[in-house]
Amino acid sequence: LDREERRLAADASYRSSPRTLRRLVTHNLLYETPGSSAGEWDRFHVRNLGLALNRRMRLEFEGSARRLRNESCRRVARALALRPATLSRRERKAFEELALILDLIPDLPRWTREEREAVVAIIRAKAGGLERRYLSLMQRHARLREAVIRLGSRPPRNI
Repeated sequence: LDREERRLAADASYRSSPRTLRRLVTHNLLYETPGSSAGEWDRFHVRNLGLALNRRMRLEFEGSARRLRNESCRRVARALALRPATLSRRERKAFEELALILDLIPDLPRWTREEREAVVAIIRAKAGGLERRYLSLMQRHARLREAVIRLGSRPPRNI
């Protein structure tokens, strides 16, 4: 792709060929911004998060998605000192979705108060209208990013 990159840099109106686009869609595509750690997402696959959730649901909750969601919400709310009843409908939905992943982070209850409050801010931003604010908060939360990368970079055992 080096030749394509040089052409794109030289001519803003240049468009990649269908052949190049077909090659791109067969691989993960990550854009690493200046200042980010190169390669930190290289082994990350979102499917590993799904597999971990499925494994937990099977082993701990007899396959019940409802029970998994309820327990994850209960545990994460306690870890974050958050009362879901105080959340708006949209915030509660964002919380319930993120709680599934947050509950896979074993040391979440031991994070600093500031780190846990930042997670609550991320949940509220996810429910808000601006994806940009949510992404910005996610990028700035180093411990959460590290935990998500770690969870998504290793396949769960014995699926």
